[in-house]
Amino acid sequence: MNDDRELAKQLAHDVLNALSVLLAKQEAILKHENLKDIYDIAHSSIERIQNLASLCKSKIEGPIKSSFNIGELLKKSLQDIQKDFPKLKVQIINNFDLILNIDASEFLNASLNILKNATESEATELSILVEKKGIYFYDNGTGMTHENLTRIRNFKSTKKDGHGIGLLSIAHFCRSNGLVMKFKNNKPNDIYSKGFCVYFSLDQ
Repeated sequence: MNDDRELAKQLAHDVLNALSVLLAKQEAILKHENLKDIYDIAHSSIERIQNLASLCKSKIEGPIKSSFNIGELLKKSLQDIQKDFPKLKVQIINNFDLILNIDASEFLNASLNILKNATESEATELSILVEKKGIYFYDNGTGMTHENLTRIRNFKSTKKDGHGIGLLSIAHFCRSNGLVMKFKNNKPNDIYSKGFCVYFSLDQ
């Protein structure tokens, strides 16, 4: 119950914050000032509200699950993923035909949140490995400080103006689908010697 109350509090705060940004830009929009900056702000705010709406819908109605081959699902979605992240080279390495009974829209939303975080950590490449024991998202970004690792373990954002909603939505997807969200800084023998890895583990 406390987790739900905290989530509801953060959801309300984030929705109001996103709407406040849009409202504050109304006058500039009408005057057609700094249209590129306005577009970027509006796109970011709309994306945040969509994530919140998706999370709320799932919490209220529950996930709509079907069986998917995870590697094939990711490959079918790769073109759209690359459109959203043109500066991030994404590859999918399907080492195992992993079949999971999941909500596909929740899974893709969680994946997009991970890719967004990767770009914000200056990553230029991200590899999604589908293995027998889970799904691994490796990026070649800056990795995480000890302080930030502690923050995300407590579902707190590492961004100055963030509230951890993206992180909560990823964790919610994992809980709803029998997975465990884990994360770590890359090691020298990983696919990238530096950077960060988020993975959805089948091991409870």
